[in-house]
Amino acid sequence: MNNWKILYGKTNTTMGVGGEFKCYFPQSVSEAVALLRENPLWILGGGSNLLILDEGAKDALSFKNLQKVKIEGESVFAEAGFPLSKLAKLALNKGLSGLEFATSIPGTVGGAVFGNAGAFGQDICSLIQSVTVIQEGEIKVLDLENLKFGYRKGIEKTILSVQLKLSYGEKSVIEKRIDEYKLYRRKTQPVGKTFGSVFKRYKGISPAVYIEKTGLKGMIYGGAKISEKHCNFIINEKGATSQDVLYLVKTIEDKVGVPLEREFRIPPK
Repeated sequence: MNNWKILYGKTNTTMGVGGEFKCYFPQSVSEAVALLRENPLWILGGGSNLLILDEGAKDALSFKNLQKVKIEGESVFAEAGFPLSKLAKLALNKGLSGLEFATSIPGTVGGAVFGNAGAFGQDICSLIQSVTVIQEGEIKVLDLENLKFGYRKGIEKTILSVQLKLSYGEKSVIEKRIDEYKLYRRKTQPVGKTFGSVFKRYKGISPAVYIEKTGLKGMIYGGAKISEKHCNFIINEKGATSQDVLYLVKTIEDKVGVPLEREFRIPPK
């Protein structure tokens, strides 16, 4: 198998931080299943909500080549490697509503289902009909009765594809909603290298409320900074290391006074 590549966290994550790891790019679902039966690989996804350590990570697998999409009426099928924001745009072109919240969310469909991605009061789980996963080395389809989602808690299995149910809507209304969401993000969230929200909401309250009270907004450590625009974001401003980022994360955790849960993940090393 010659689909192994050497990747780096610095160039393959939205945070732009981290060392070397080896990644395999299967050309088909069957190839991915065969490989995962023999190897405990972690799934790269789109590289968002991910902090790779400076010393690198264990071998990974990417579904980048698995991007089949099929839209029939209000039913949408998408493989795990398809970009979530791109799927939202395809839905718009078909006059389908439901994915407006996802237009500016980075990452893949598989990653979105894994973490139950959401924004503006909606999560992707509200659209899911079924999810195809690898479970105990076999391909299984989980329907609604077998799916349990929570806030930023999705299907913690290797996700191959998802079946969504959207609804027809007025295209101009869908476009207006997307534009409003984009404008809100530009006004409230920083641009640059970041893995998105650092922490999950605590008891329904934004972590930024707690972080604001600590006076840590704008704090710089090495090449990383707690955003002044939205303090639940850490920005890689000047060649930050994973240790720079983790120092700020741990400083927030020590100061806020409530048990905030991290929204990003660190792959095994």
